[in-house]
Amino acid sequence: MPSGRIYSSPTSSVEEPDRPYRYFDLDKHAARRLEVEAEKLLHVACLKAIGKFGADPPTLAFTGAVYQDRKGSADYLGCHRSISNPKINGRNVPDFAPAHLLDFRRLLIAPLEVTDPLPAPAN
Repeated sequence: MPSGRIYSSPTSSVEEPDRPYRYFDLDKHAARRLEVEAEKLLHVACLKAIGKFGADPPTLAFTGAVYQDRKGSADYLGCHRSISNPKINGRNVPDFAPAHLLDFRRLLIAPLEVTDPLPAPAN
């Protein structure tokens, strides 16, 4: 497992499908990826609208996964629906949530952490 991951459920593992994985099922994972990418854009737009990035144009960067909902197994990895972890002005998007609004922070983390069980070649 990559170090530095933040697991929302560190003791939970990917539930392995009850049948052999069919690679033509990848369309489901791809469609879910589109959904979380749209959700991430909406979150950033809302944060910008409420002034969280300041007056200057923000700097934007991307990293690999930081958050993950659960660990993978030997046969099925927890493959992220999100294609990247955006960083704005050097900070992860959930870090813009005020400390006392934990539900808001969870909302911002949700699309960044969600995974689907896929065999390694599909990741």
